[in-house]
Amino acid sequence: RNNRASVKAIICAGEEYIMEQVAGSRAESPTLEILVSIGPKQADGFHDWHKEWNNAPAFVRPEVKNDNDDTMLMYFTSGTSGEPKMVAHDFLYAMGHLTTGVYWHNLSEDSIHLTVADTGWGKAVWGKMYGQWFAGAAVFVFDHEKFTADKILRQIEKYRITSFCAPPTVYRFLIHEDFSNYDLSSLRYCCTAGEALNPAVFDKFKELTGISLMEGFGQTETTMTLGTISNIATLLGLLGTVTGNIKAFGVLGAGGTMGDPAILAGAIAEALVTTVAGLIVSIPSVIFYNYFISRVNRRIAEMENNVTNVVIKLTGRVK
Repeated sequence: RNNRASVKAIICAGEEYIMEQVAGSRAESPTLEILVSIGPKQADGFHDWHKEWNNAPAFVRPEVKNDNDDTMLMYFTSGTSGEPKMVAHDFLYAMGHLTTGVYWHNLSEDSIHLTVADTGWGKAVWGKMYGQWFAGAAVFVFDHEKFTADKILRQIEKYRITSFCAPPTVYRFLIHEDFSNYDLSSLRYCCTAGEALNPAVFDKFKELTGISLMEGFGQTETTMTLGTISNIATLLGLLGTVTGNIKAFGVLGAGGTMGDPAILAGAIAEALVTTVAGLIVSIPSVIFYNYFISRVNRRIAEMENNVTNVVIKLTGRVK
């Protein structure tokens, strides 16, 4: 990673193991010049972030400003199916997360959002920075050494979290807790991404909370490319039907008879047009959603069957 990205500086947590790994990479990283520890521990060759921050000179904006197509940040893929690959994003990348925060997370200025993601993952940017800030939401950060379902639920209860996003694995742990021990009444919206969501987890979580999990999919190279969002299309269609009918009945009520046929027809047309517009958006969305869900469920069934066969063979029940 250092050599691929020509890394000049590394800022890391002040933990002994992490600093050892960072310092150990220096000999084979010719571009690496500066190492910084944010504490709590420090080591030889590392700058002390908190100590030197107070003595740093005031920031002066450079005369040469960045263009939108300049590189802003670089991710590395997780390397699940091969060597990690560097992915560069320009300064417009942040705008792509408008859909993440405003539509997928369904955030607004009165939202308090919690995403479970370590800052070593791109998901931290997806759930803790750009989209949420664009929506004007408060971003809640919980620093915990080891995940436990109880601790997460206690944070939601204590700080009145309204929006929550985590991988399906987290939800699998959450649903095994006794939800009657927690006040989750503030929670309004929940999302998930990162792996396939088991339908049983979806159903159980909805049974416990009344909230449907909204799935999202994207890649290191993109922002969200596929997701389930709040059912706005149907609501817009319903709103158009209602407002159009109000106008139609208003004409009838004011005239005492059929009134002006042109006005009446226009009001009814408004109701029909907005309803059709909502259906045009919602019907393809439902079709694609059901298609992809069916594919995911088939893959899950195949994986579970393969795992069962492997376990049977390993235990010697089939020779």
